[in-house]
Amino acid sequence: MDESLIGAVPMAILGVGTVFFALLTIIGVVSLNGYLAERGNRTAAAAAEGAPQAEPAVSLRSVALAAYALHLRSRALAITRPAQPSRWAMAGRVQQTSSFQR
Repeated sequence: MDESLIGAVPMAILGVGTVFFALLTIIGVVSLNGYLAERGNRTAAAAAEGAPQAEPAVSLRSVALAAYALHLRSRALAITRPAQPSRWAMAGRVQQTSSFQR
């Protein structure tokens, strides 16, 4: 074996082992996270089974119509006329376009 390969083989094994360990850790964390989230949902669902269901006081249609009306109102108020350019803005635009003049 070549002298340069003697030091490279342990480093390659260390690098592959590190990547393998990192992937194994990520898979474990994701699996544990999914298990804990399911466990929390099961306890909440079991507690909600015995509780009486409340009827909404306001229908969803009226809420949707109110939200749409608010959206249209804010959109109508947002329309403004273009800002009047100042002397400095016009001078800057002339300087920017001066290179295009003959």
